[in-house]
Amino acid sequence: MPEIRREVIERGLVACIGETTLWRWLTEDAIRPWSHRSWIFPRDSNFERKAARVLDLYERRWHGAALSPRDCVVCADEKASIQARRRRHATLPPAPARPMRVEHEYRRLGAWAYLAAWDVPPCASVRTLRTR
Repeated sequence: MPEIRREVIERGLVACIGETTLWRWLTEDAIRPWSHRSWIFPRDSNFERKAARVLDLYERRWHGAALSPRDCVVCADEKASIQARRRRHATLPPAPARPMRVEHEYRRLGAWAYLAAWDVPPCASVRTLRTR
């Protein structure tokens, strides 16, 4: 926010401006590129049934029965073959009358695999997720 405030003052749009006014301008503007929500429409006809099993596990339930404290629910994911790349030249930050500059050329540095797993604690917010 300080950068935007400084920019509108330097461009002579205003002599001075408070953060509240600046936020009001930004939220009233028709174009808000920072405000978006990604969505994937479920195409699987069994999506709700499959998702319900996972959400039940997050609530520590299996086939309608509560899991015992000794039961462990592990959520795991992998991202295989992530390209490791380094840009040939450093990205230049934005400057007055110039947008940020990002180099399109890069060097390949192989591939990485990202693996993550954790024990899922009980979560009350899962119930609200299911009803939306």
